[in-house]
Amino acid sequence: MPRFSYEAFDASGEISKGDLDAASEAAALATLSAMGVTPISLTNGAEQDPWWAREISLAGASHTHKTKEIERFFTTFAALMSARLPLVDSLRFCARQSNDQRMRRSLGRVARSVENGATLETALHEEDGLFPSRLVTLVGIGEASNTLDGTAQRIADLLEAEAAFYRNISGAMIYPIILLITAVVVMAVLVFYLVPTLAPVFSSAGATLPISLKLMLVMRSLVLDHWPLMFAMSGLLAIGLVFGRKALSAILAPAMRHVPIIGPIVIQHATLEICRNLHLMLSSGATLTTAIATARDAARSPRTADMMNRALNDVQSGAHLSEHLSEAKGFDPIAAAMIRAGEKSDQLTEVLGRISADLTQRSARTLQQLVQLITPVMTLFIGGGIGIVVLSTISAIMDLNDLAF
Repeated sequence: MPRFSYEAFDASGEISKGDLDAASEAAALATLSAMGVTPISLTNGAEQDPWWAREISLAGASHTHKTKEIERFFTTFAALMSARLPLVDSLRFCARQSNDQRMRRSLGRVARSVENGATLETALHEEDGLFPSRLVTLVGIGEASNTLDGTAQRIADLLEAEAAFYRNISGAMIYPIILLITAVVVMAVLVFYLVPTLAPVFSSAGATLPISLKLMLVMRSLVLDHWPLMFAMSGLLAIGLVFGRKALSAILAPAMRHVPIIGPIVIQHATLEICRNLHLMLSSGATLTTAIATARDAARSPRTADMMNRALNDVQSGAHLSEHLSEAKGFDPIAAAMIRAGEKSDQLTEVLGRISADLTQRSARTLQQLVQLITPVMTLFIGGGIGIVVLSTISAIMDLNDLAF
């Protein structure tokens, strides 16, 4: 059905804007009249954000709302629904509470659509991908089963768990990043201050520069004499990473699974992502095929999406989910065995919940162990490299003193 955007005077004399679905322009005008407003303008198509407020994706990828804004919305929305606040009022309250202008406008459009008779699933779907499709599907399931408040709470819990996982990763990487920045600063002092000071001393004494100082002189020359080329190459590399990050991820992902320490972490994370999505869908009342299809569409990795697509084909052909997952190389074998037991006992939903909780704890422990390993290794590597440069320089200076005396 066509969608129209309108501006109209309401009963208080203020101008209101919104969208509505109608079979024709005449039907849209009739709907506005039934709403008790006086139309000022009516155009075909949904209301668009101003050009200066629209987000631009350099990589051309489909963009959604920020993850933290979606999490905040569903957390607030779940609380309001559990308090039995009417749906439209809940949406408008969430819109007013949002600090993100794009989310505010989006929720305003959703509230108007629901007020005009659309379902919440339809209203969210009409936001052109601003809300992830897996969450929109879950909202539709909750509406159909009249359990929207419980579904919203499960979505909020899922988003909070995912956000906590990525916050742990970000927090764990703070110290290694500080080490790298410190190493870069120290190397910059050596290259741009120490080497220019020592090079004339060796030259006047007729001594040969140490290899480490020669390499730093070359680096200094490249940066100072060819900085436009270095800047251009850095820009091209950055652009290549932005536009080609998906292709690069698809190429590196299979190899990363075979790296001794990184491989198990990648497999654990992919398994956790699948089990969380399956558990959320099944606990909300979705069928197994719908849950698998949603997990496929929500997969962050092309390899995981392909795995779930094959699983969906097998299940539609009459096979069990565990039959495919047991043979999949990118799925945790312990989790596959537990899923097989859950299918045999007809407790798949409960088993998926236990797997998700167990994998969350295992992933946290693995991440902590990895950081505990990376930090001293980086410290030794960076300290050793700088130490070699300093010791070779001091040794060369001592040799100069021997020649002088």
